[in-house]
Amino acid sequence: MSAKPIAGLFAGGERWLAPAPLVAAPGGNSGGGQGGRYRCSTLESPLSPRELQCLEALARGLQDSQIAEVLNISRPTVRLHLANARRKLKSVTREQALARAVALGLIEP
Repeated sequence: MSAKPIAGLFAGGERWLAPAPLVAAPGGNSGGGQGGRYRCSTLESPLSPRELQCLEALARGLQDSQIAEVLNISRPTVRLHLANARRKLKSVTREQALARAVALGLIEP
C-alpha cells in the first residue's frame, strides 16, 4: 500500500479531532540518545521520537523503504514503529493514525 500525503485526508481543511495539549511524559527521556518521548494528554502511552519521525515521513508521502533509507533503519523496523504509533493512537489504519496525530498536534499536516 502506498502512503498518501496527509493533506489528502482532510476535506476542506476540516479536522476530525480537536487538538489536545502536549504534556511531558513521565520519566523524561526515553534513553538511547533519542531524546524524550512526546505525549498528548489524550494518549495512554507516549510516542517515541522514532515513531514520530516515521509518522512525519509517512505524512510527506514516503514509502516504508524510503523512510528506512532516510532514518538509516530497516524496513521491518519502520513497520514496527508505525504499528506501535498506530496502536498508541488507537487507529486501525496508517491514514487514521496520521489524521489523529495531526489532529492532536503531534505532527504538522
